[in-house]
Amino acid sequence: MYSGNNYKKLLVIPLVLAVVFAYFAMHVKPGIEFAGGTMISFPTNSSPEEIEKGLASHFSLEELKVRRASGAISGVIVEFKGESSLEKAREAYASGDYEEVFKALGEPVPADGNITDQAFKLYNSRKTEFTSKLSQFISSEYGVNPKDISVREVGPSLGTVFLSQMESALAFAFVLMSMLVFFFFRKVLVSLAVIQAALFDVLVGLGFIGLAGIPLSLASVAPLLMLIGYSVDTDIMLSDRVLGRKEGTPEQRLFSAMKTGLTMTGTTIAALAALYVVAAIGGVETLSMIALILLVGLLGDLVSTWCTNASILLWISRRSKK
Repeated sequence: MYSGNNYKKLLVIPLVLAVVFAYFAMHVKPGIEFAGGTMISFPTNSSPEEIEKGLASHFSLEELKVRRASGAISGVIVEFKGESSLEKAREAYASGDYEEVFKALGEPVPADGNITDQAFKLYNSRKTEFTSKLSQFISSEYGVNPKDISVREVGPSLGTVFLSQMESALAFAFVLMSMLVFFFFRKVLVSLAVIQAALFDVLVGLGFIGLAGIPLSLASVAPLLMLIGYSVDTDIMLSDRVLGRKEGTPEQRLFSAMKTGLTMTGTTIAALAALYVVAAIGGVETLSMIALILLVGLLGDLVSTWCTNASILLWISRRSKK
């Protein structure tokens, strides 16, 4: 596989996969934490499908989704972007079109007074009224104690802050990673090889999120950051074996590193597979989602490490030897 110039053909595989997963990555939808919205959780034995149908028939909720809650207590989590008229009023207020706020909420536009303050008060009162009606409906329809209903709202501005922090964390991780690799190996190309491998792993994980229709949330971002650590771990070991040692040929050092690397990744994949099965059976949705994203990302790590990074390091080693 790595004899002669055959290793260069391996570069086609990650290139094709990168294009495929990049396409799905563009279809990732932000969740409540990043896009803003409302999340309501309450204990009930009713099915998510039944609750979603009931809420949709009584309220005009945008991007409504109901899922089973994780944990020992049976319950559901209701997520939605907002109520249609309230969303129109909010967008109108944000754009400065205060008259449209009143029209969206079905109220006449006031002829006098501070229209800005009146629009703000009207929107807040309608929002409070809507939340109260929604809680009362859930309480009466599904027999839930009002004290057991938890309502959590995330504004679009706060979601933007979360998204910005996520992007900063990823950029910071890649910068530190490249500096660390360059410090040890003193080769720019080696640093770029490690960065591309980690970037490929994150792209695979992000593409899978888009393919599976998983909303981008704080929980789904966590495995993406973890994939960077897994990728760097294997790639630094590979770089040290191929470039840092001198015994044997570059191919022999590469195969030695491959045995260690495949053992490391294989044991992690086995552990994550077990975690996914146990979490899925136990109904712990968040944990099973994290395990599944990591599983797919580590399978992508096998491609990026042993097709791309190994080929680059083998080329550098042979060139140095000559």
